[in-house]
Amino acid sequence: MKFKLPLCLVLSTQLAFLSVSVSAHAQAPTAAKAREHYNAGQYREAAAAYLLAVQETPKEATLYRDLARAKIWVDDLETAIVAYRFYLLLRPLSDDRQKIEAELAHALKQVRVPPPEGPPAVTAALVARAQVKAASGDFTAAVTQFAEALARGYIDPDLEAEREKVLGPLTAAYAKILEAFWAESQVASDGDLARLIEAYDALVKVRAAKPSEATAAAACRGLFALRGGDPTRALETLSPVAGSDFRLRFAQAVALMKLGRHDEAAQALSALEDQSPRVKLLRGLAEQGAGRDGSAQLKAALGL
Repeated sequence: MKFKLPLCLVLSTQLAFLSVSVSAHAQAPTAAKAREHYNAGQYREAAAAYLLAVQETPKEATLYRDLARAKIWVDDLETAIVAYRFYLLLRPLSDDRQKIEAELAHALKQVRVPPPEGPPAVTAALVARAQVKAASGDFTAAVTQFAEALARGYIDPDLEAEREKVLGPLTAAYAKILEAFWAESQVASDGDLARLIEAYDALVKVRAAKPSEATAAAACRGLFALRGGDPTRALETLSPVAGSDFRLRFAQAVALMKLGRHDEAAQALSALEDQSPRVKLLRGLAEQGAGRDGSAQLKAALGL
């Protein structure tokens, strides 16, 4: 039987070349930490950090090459092969193409069954199931399954597009919640609000919420509290995020009215760019509640 030299030994003969150099991607904290681990010979830590770096910036080709080399050292040849392939896909004309092809070929000889082309099959299946769940409105399950795919090593240059297929329906559902709140003919149900709150809670367990996600989560909590007859909680939750949307500022004003803080409600309503009849009506009531003449706003609301 022909002896196969472990690829990690092949790589170690050219350590100076393989020590990850400082490049544009290394400016990112995760990639920089991965490079430090790799150059210190801490390959397991390097592999874990490079996996996160790839998932954070999935279009950065050099990260796939660095991930592949770190995975070789921890004997995860299947992931290394997938990462090498993605590097070559993203950098078809790279100066080191011949060398990477040689490293890939050597890795392929070390495995009994080469992994299929594309993302790792098991994690890709998890992503596909997450997308089905998201499309059906089961956002918590979708977020949880996508997080599991990432934790189990899902990598793909198109990861952001795949992520959007999971989170996009959640964002769209939030937009419908706001529309339902504002449209006089629609009412967002407690169940809809609770479902979105649960999904955003699941999301922050995976990673820090983006500003838009934090706003959506707070808005859902505030509207839920308002519907549940807790204007104090609604005001506390809505106030930090209400400036982002006139509908949330209107909800904030409703909470102020319920708390008897009419002057503050009137000021908030007068600043709204939307001066539809419902805004004018509530503003007139707020002015009267504050001891001022609100007849002008009330007449305007009624078209008089």
